[in-house]
Amino acid sequence: MGVPTVTLQHGLYVDYGDYDTVNKINYMHQPSEYFLSWGPETSELIGRYHPETRIVECGKPLIFNASPPAGTAASAPYVSLFLDQKPFQAQNIEMIEIVLAYAQLKGMEVKVRFHPSLPKAEILKRYPGMTEQLHFTDAALIVGHTSSLLYEALALGCRVMRFATDIPAIPLPDNSQFSTLHELEQKLTLAQDKDLWRRYFTALGEDALQNYRTFFDGLLNSRKVMTA
Repeated sequence: MGVPTVTLQHGLYVDYGDYDTVNKINYMHQPSEYFLSWGPETSELIGRYHPETRIVECGKPLIFNASPPAGTAASAPYVSLFLDQKPFQAQNIEMIEIVLAYAQLKGMEVKVRFHPSLPKAEILKRYPGMTEQLHFTDAALIVGHTSSLLYEALALGCRVMRFATDIPAIPLPDNSQFSTLHELEQKLTLAQDKDLWRRYFTALGEDALQNYRTFFDGLLNSRKVMTA
């Protein structure tokens, strides 16, 4: 009917390759003429599967608020651990044990964010050295597996390390990924690029909102010219 169609990104999409998951629909079935992405990582993914799509990078207007409550301060340096959904519980356990070992070596505490699908009480009973905590911007280190919060933590200025396994995930540079305790210790001696977050988010907050305004204003104005 000649009406322009636009899809807006709603999350960070993982290229699952041959891994069987319904989440592939995020990039395999892109029906619109335009796709507005958060950043280069997603733009490249959509472009691989849909080279005909017009991709415009606009950024992510809202970043998770993870600041400590007013008047609180961490009692000791700590690692904030982001646990994955229940199907990846085996990887969660590996990651927990590496992080607890690292924290013990460094005299740090471990605070954990649970995925809603996980049995919290069971995990905390098994690992009494951990406590639950939602905020994380004052953490000395953020560790996770496939959680999209890892990439938002980068944008918030946090030091981030990803536990790398054979489960598909959005990659970080090699100096920000580990598989063993030794690798975690070794790679934490390397610097993290301060602008790494721009790989995932072209812009944030008001800057991102302005990019969306500019796109839609241009699209609507071109429609007016065409129909005049």
